[in-house]
Amino acid sequence: MIWDPYNGPMSSANVRPLAYSVPEAAEVAGVSRAHLYRAMQVGDLASVKTGSRRVVLHDDLVAWLHGQREVAVGVAETATEADDATAPAPPICSTPRPMRRTRRGSGVAQAPLPLAD
Repeated sequence: MIWDPYNGPMSSANVRPLAYSVPEAAEVAGVSRAHLYRAMQVGDLASVKTGSRRVVLHDDLVAWLHGQREVAVGVAETATEADDATAPAPPICSTPRPMRRTRRGSGVAQAPLPLAD
């Protein structure tokens, strides 16, 4: 039993952790671990190194998620403005160039084939 000075006794089920391991934070946030590691690498998500473990504070995770929502809203607003214009949207990706087959056992891919005219 944990005692909360404001609310009295609390069970451990009602206690929110102060920090999460990266796999726990990914599960709580509903994203992949790789996505969180990328966010930490570019500096979007703050983390703390304790010994050999890297943890994400609960408040930092919540702030990062709120920031992601603002980014998504900004993208949606930009898309709405683009819908007003009559110009067609550019293609998402071009057709990839075919790769040459590797020699059996070499393990190294050859350079791409030249584009046909």
